[in-house]
Amino acid sequence: MEANEPEEIFRQIQEFLGNAGKRLSIVEDVVDISIQKDYFRMAEQFRNKQDTKEVNVSADILFSNDTTEEQLKEVLVLLASSGEVESYRAIEKFVSVAPSQLKGWALLALNECRFHLVGALTDEEGVLISTGMGGLDGKLRYFIVLIPAVDMLSQQQAKLVTDEVKFIFKHYDSEVERVEMADRYMCITALVPMSVPVNQPVTAVIKECNGMGNLLDEGYIVTNVKTLAPDEIRKVLNREPIDGIYFDDNPDHTYK
Repeated sequence: MEANEPEEIFRQIQEFLGNAGKRLSIVEDVVDISIQKDYFRMAEQFRNKQDTKEVNVSADILFSNDTTEEQLKEVLVLLASSGEVESYRAIEKFVSVAPSQLKGWALLALNECRFHLVGALTDEEGVLISTGMGGLDGKLRYFIVLIPAVDMLSQQQAKLVTDEVKFIFKHYDSEVERVEMADRYMCITALVPMSVPVNQPVTAVIKECNGMGNLLDEGYIVTNVKTLAPDEIRKVLNREPIDGIYFDDNPDHTYK
């Protein structure tokens, strides 16, 4: 991973958010990225087709036994964009009974409706941020993979890296939810504030650990799309796509 590229991407994101308004809302729920793509594609298609009357009538369709899955998706999208309290309550009720295949879709609709509702009440523009891994309390959730510089970290070395991860991430106001070895890789799930470039605590960990011995490779993986399984980690490191998505941007290394 190029050290300067995450910094540039972070700068561009901060510039966009600064121009878009101060109110930032994060979709905290974990929703598969493919569902998110389909949801927001449909939301764009219906953006200019909604009126209040249609939304009020549509709310009842959510709980009709005759409503198809596709109709439910359309109704949820329409309700979500209304910014009406009644729409929010209807979606909230549906979330509690939604079938598994529609749970993620309904959660996205609930988050979008809440976003528009708050905007209508405060008359303040904002940005809705949605990632595959969600977030919490203004922080985005990331999956991070550290790569040992040796074949396998010993139990003592793994504990040292784990301790450094927890200590250094806390210094960046970040919350480490999980650290574990998966295959030969150190995998971290952490919540990082929007104001912190995620590469900063990661590179700080690598630098600190390597100051006590050559423990970690300088390359690493960071994604907020999904938690990667060991076979997916190997694909990323070998620059192979996962579900059509390329995660790796470093052409100089191939790992086995």
